[in-house]
Amino acid sequence: MLKLYFGNVANFISTCLLLTFFVVFIKVIKTNPADVDWKKMSVFMFAFGILLSATGGIKDTVSSNPAITFGTLNTPFILLCILGGLATILGIIALVIRRESALQRNLFYLLSFIIVVKTVILEGQRIKQLIIK
Repeated sequence: MLKLYFGNVANFISTCLLLTFFVVFIKVIKTNPADVDWKKMSVFMFAFGILLSATGGIKDTVSSNPAITFGTLNTPFILLCILGGLATILGIIALVIRRESALQRNLFYLLSFIIVVKTVILEGQRIKQLIIK
């Protein structure tokens, strides 16, 4: 199981980025909402989600048994694509909105939720594959 997260450089980088995501998310939640620059944080989550998706793809590319196969009938792949598209739309909205608003804060939480769901789907597939193997 440890090899799954620290087995090679791609796994190590992906794990470190995931831990960084949780640290940043918890830090923002603990901060007074009036002191948070929600636009900056929502754009950060958008960029960070793209980075996590890229490292997840790299992880599957260097793996001999990828967790997600790119097929049209693969349900996890379809879910990841839909969530990625939704995150892209929300990220663009976060970039376009000019003033601080409750929408910025909600975008931050929505993007964070999408990152968590995508991570659970992908890592669940990897763990399932490890157990079956």
